[in-house]
Amino acid sequence: SPYRKAEDPNILEDPVIKEIAAKHGATAGQVCIAFSLHRGLMVIPKSSNPARIIENFKSTELKLDTEDMTRLRKLDRNYRMVTAQFLLKEGMCVDDFWNVKEDEEFSVVSEKQKTEQ
Repeated sequence: SPYRKAEDPNILEDPVIKEIAAKHGATAGQVCIAFSLHRGLMVIPKSSNPARIIENFKSTELKLDTEDMTRLRKLDRNYRMVTAQFLLKEGMCVDDFWNVKEDEEFSVVSEKQKTEQ
């Protein structure tokens, strides 16, 4: 990425993320996307590669369990590539925006799953 510096962490190479990906038969990128979705965050992955776009969409089907979520939360290095200052409502601080506590309670349900229920 042209925005990434050499010293920036590469989360796709993190051993914990790779281990969780292997456990679920997923990629590290899919785990990262699913983690954010499970936290209730909006994710906008960028790719022009058709196979990668499909891979990114399949992240919505990945079910991370409480142990996965706990392990991923412990990876927090308090590092932000984007702080999203422009998204903050008046009176909010960056920590209010990024810190979500209800990891165990949230799950992603696809439209297909909704119709099957």
